Amino acid sequence: RNVVVPNVTEISITEATKSLKKTGLKCKINLEYSDTVLKDTIIFQDIESGTKTKYGTEITLVVSNGKEQITVPNVKNCTAAEAETALNERAFKVNILEQFSDTVEKGKVITQSVIGERQVDKGSTITIIVSKGPDLVTVPNIKGMTLEKAEQALKESGLQLKTEIQFSNSVKEGFIISQDIAKNEQVKRNSIVCAKISAGVANTKGTTPSNANSFGMVTSQGNWIYFVGSDHTIYKMRNDKSEIQRICDDPAVSLNVIGEWLYFTYGSTGGGIYKIKIDGTQKTKLSNVTSYKVYVEGEWIYYTSQYWGGKIYKMKTDGSSVIELVSEECGGYIVNGGYIYYTTKNDDLVYKCTTSGKGKTIVCPGFGGDGIDLVGGKLVTTDRYNIESVNLDGSGFTSFGTTNVLYSDLNGYDGWLYYLEHDFRNDTDDLVATYGRMKPDGSQKTKIFDYEYLNHANSYLNVVNGWLYFQNEHDGDALYRVKIDGTNFERVR
Repeated sequence: RNVVVPNVTEISITEATKSLKKTGLKCKINLEYSDTVLKDTIIFQDIESGTKTKYGTEITLVVSNGKEQITVPNVKNCTAAEAETALNERAFKVNILEQFSDTVEKGKVITQSVIGERQVDKGSTITIIVSKGPDLVTVPNIKGMTLEKAEQALKESGLQLKTEIQFSNSVKEGFIISQDIAKNEQVKRNSIVCAKISAGVANTKGTTPSNANSFGMVTSQGNWIYFVGSDHTIYKMRNDKSEIQRICDDPAVSLNVIGEWLYFTYGSTGGGIYKIKIDGTQKTKLSNVTSYKVYVEGEWIYYTSQYWGGKIYKMKTDGSSVIELVSEECGGYIVNGGYIYYTTKNDDLVYKCTTSGKGKTIVCPGFGGDGIDLVGGKLVTTDRYNIESVNLDGSGFTSFGTTNVLYSDLNGYDGWLYYLEHDFRNDTDDLVATYGRMKPDGSQKTKIFDYEYLNHANSYLNVVNGWLYFQNEHDGDALYRVKIDGTNFERVR
């Protein structure tokens, strides 16, 4: 008998064989790759549907084997041209993208979208990423810029800035001195440019001789003030008080700053002499001696052997080469012009010797007192009620004062003698202490301001950068300052 051939194209092979079997027909399967027909779907039947044929006739079916699978070659580290040729030869389409790379040579393949040796459909598109080499940028010239402008210039160029502080006699504080990568050099994006930024001119003297003789509680370098606060620890601040930082937690006196180092004495018996970086690091003990009269100049530290005086020594700023300079018991001393001027406790006269301890002589017979200061090329001393001054060569001796007015805390600064004056003609309950200044011969005496109920026995007077600094014992030993013209009275810390 005859049967009608069903239409089995575009259906799955499973459905097709079921339909033919149900009709009473047999089938033969041939596989063929197809880019358009899904795998296992009938592409073609050799007897058209609707045809009448004998029961049991064999129909040949062409079945889709899906797209042809091709093995992808490994083209990593090939040149772009080599990679494209290899992929085209296997009938792949190629999409080329570029990308910066620090590790793959320019023009070579960094990666491919399908890993080599995997199989994918014939004619697939393979994307390859080709190296453009390192992402290079041009280094700008930042020399002479401020820190803020240098950071901005490098950021805009795709670079980073790292700075190191360096003192400079020619470049203003806060400006770039040099950079380690020259301008117009080509470097990788995000590279670090190291620059040295000026900290200003470094001190050659750690403080003034007068401040050293008055506990050395305040000194300066550039735009920074270094001081001992009310908690007796060490701070630094900008001259305008815009920034303040604690450097060291130790109780301290006798501050001296030269370059990157701050020298100080631990403020208690047996504390010793120390140095510490101005950033608060690398604290180092140099000596077991505790002296309240320490002065640093160049590579030498000058100091007395006891709190208030004693023998005078010097040692290198690394703590080596300790040398005794003056064997007598001394009070104050001044280092100036290769000489040491000092008072002795046994006769209160003023002597001088070289900074090597040689050539001891009396500066001027009859000239002497408890302490000694240097004011505009003159030596000044006091017995508390009288002030005496003399030229460094012993000439020009002058003496002035009264028995009613006591002078203390003398400090020489910019050709003027600053002092704390106490008038004892009134009842002590109404005592008004006066800060003032005069020339070292007693002329041009001027009051700066009155300060009531000041216990002068424990106070001090330091003069730094046009400001008088002193301790307010009625405010927890807080540090105060006032400009030398008497204005801007303010609490520091």
